[in-house]
Amino acid sequence: LSIMVILGIAGKEGSERHALATAEAISEIRPTMLSALCLMLYRGSELKDQFERGEFHPLSPGGLMHELHTMLEHIHLPEDCHTLFRSNHVSNYVNFAGTLPQDRDRLIREVAMAASELDKLKTWDVYNYG
Repeated sequence: LSIMVILGIAGKEGSERHALATAEAISEIRPTMLSALCLMLYRGSELKDQFERGEFHPLSPGGLMHELHTMLEHIHLPEDCHTLFRSNHVSNYVNFAGTLPQDRDRLIREVAMAASELDKLKTWDVYNYG
């Protein structure tokens, strides 16, 4: 079973709730493959229109990493589980790869370092067109 997660889909207001609920679902489902993608706002999409009306507040690149960090911290898989984790889609600001739960601590450290660096950005393309 393969699962794709879209980081940032709940905006700033729902980020922590999204990360925690996603972690809980992953822990219960125990997928063989888990991928994390970052939200991209496309022309003609309702979410892009909500953003332009000021109704949706997307996460910064650092905020996306904080959401991923929270999610990884709260995923609890048994040691005999082997979930391949990838975050290497074109939408991602940083690529990560590992196996959960074996590489969980390393991934959490790497994501924390990336969040620290991305938090320094003053501007970014909110549409994340690459």
